Amino acid sequence: MAIRFTSFEAYKRMLADKETGSVTGKATFLAGLAAGVTEAVAVVTPMEVVKIRLQGQYHSMADPLDVPKYRNAAHALFTVLREEGIGALWRGVSLTALRQGSNQAVNFTAYTEFKEMLQKWQPETEGFHAFYKGITPRIMRVAPGQAVTFTVYEFLKEKLESSNIPYVGGKYEE
Repeated sequence: MAIRFTSFEAYKRMLADKETGSVTGKATFLAGLAAGVTEAVAVVTPMEVVKIRLQGQYHSMADPLDVPKYRNAAHALFTVLREEGIGALWRGVSLTALRQGSNQAVNFTAYTEFKEMLQKWQPETEGFHAFYKGITPRIMRVAPGQAVTFTVYEFLKEKLESSNIPYVGGKYEE
């Protein structure tokens, strides 16, 4: 996901208007498409090759002598590299890039459009007064719990101090 979002922001900056810095819906779509393709080539395709190899191997749990070809994901990765070469990790990259690219293009475009639409409907909530907005209900919710906590603490502290139970290190003190 880090590659997806980082590459999306980089492509979005590249496609932004040079003078105003604004990004059109078309540029957002293209940046999402490029981010999806980048993600597919860099991470998704190699990981899916390993995942499919693990899922596709035949192994019978009933036969204790049946040893699977791949023990785990790391072993599958090293085995594929050793037996088939590095190119095997990118088998099916074109279809994966098509899937990821179209998915992320729609995902980022829809997210950006919905975000802009909701920001227009949402009133301003920033500034000095927004910092304290909701403090009254928050205090009404937190205060009873804190009162109980400190009451129990003081009660137990008093009981410990008045008891004659020996403690490691001497008498109980704060």
